[in-house]
Amino acid sequence: MISVLCATRKRKEALKKSLNSLVATAGNPADIELLLAFDNDDVDTAVATLRDFPNAKVLITPRYGYRELQKYYNYLSAIADGEWLFLWNDDAIMETHGWEKLVDKYNGKMVALRCMFKNGNNPEINNRDVLFPIIPRKFYELTGHFSDNRHNDTYLSWIFNTLERCFLLDIVVRHERADFMDYKVNNDSTFAEREYITQLRICRPFRRGVNRDLDILKKYIEQNPGV
Repeated sequence: MISVLCATRKRKEALKKSLNSLVATAGNPADIELLLAFDNDDVDTAVATLRDFPNAKVLITPRYGYRELQKYYNYLSAIADGEWLFLWNDDAIMETHGWEKLVDKYNGKMVALRCMFKNGNNPEINNRDVLFPIIPRKFYELTGHFSDNRHNDTYLSWIFNTLERCFLLDIVVRHERADFMDYKVNNDSTFAEREYITQLRICRPFRRGVNRDLDILKKYIEQNPGV
């Protein structure tokens, strides 16, 4: 099973569209698990979403915002049942049919799987950047978190690329982020409130977290040949 983790805020229709794309393209929807985190001032969106996706797992949390985005994914990972944890966004659309089956051949491996993506409606597929990573639940069990930084995808890609254990899947995700859509879609307060950290390479907390998790994974891999 793949557990899809999504932190979302005040995007009822965008979230519904996004989740529908995951379910509609899955070869077997029973093999995916939807886990959603909502801020405690956005309960209406949670209630509306559960009407459409009654089997989803929902967390209502304090509002951590983008500054502590990793907390949502860490809390969702704690209640996930899947062997794999899939970072998802409420402005993402799955385009590949049978996408969850493409993960199966990596079962039992300590690897990060990454998706190809399209910027908005641009037909060009990007297979360079590491976005929408899929990692083993075992990573969470070993480290105690999904990520230790708000830039979850960058954090995970740094770790698994260093280990040479990051692999590209033939899964295409369309990212309907406002600046990819000429600001006509999802150009809202949620988009405006993002706070990026620049110069991550020299950010000491980031590097400490990465190095700590690298040490944990190296030890695990040494003790478990074949993973």
